[in-house]
Amino acid sequence: MLTDIEKARIIKRAVCEHYGMDMSQLCTRSHKREYADVRNVIYYFLRTKTGLSLREMGGYFDRDHATAYHGHRNTENLMRYNGFGKTIEAIDRAIEREIDGMSTEWVNHIGTMITNYETA
Repeated sequence: MLTDIEKARIIKRAVCEHYGMDMSQLCTRSHKREYADVRNVIYYFLRTKTGLSLREMGGYFDRDHATAYHGHRNTENLMRYNGFGKTIEAIDRAIEREIDGMSTEWVNHIGTMITNYETA
């Protein structure tokens, strides 16, 4: 099972890849819409796929908990319009594939460690 921190890394990477952004662009103090929108999508996935607090989510981008909450809500609202829901679904599938792949690797790694321990 992946930790919330590991899931957060996967989420940030998948969303950035989808939008063709570098993570460093999102960590600036810029309020440009293109950056804010991508951060909001990340907040949405952090809120729905991890147990991180709003404060922790906001901290990823040097923002406060209210910004993380607003970003999550804003993305939820946008999903109802203009096919944005399909974009979120596509990103969600990419995140799930990576989480499933990482979980499988982790289980295999633990199994190997146990086998090595038992035979030592």
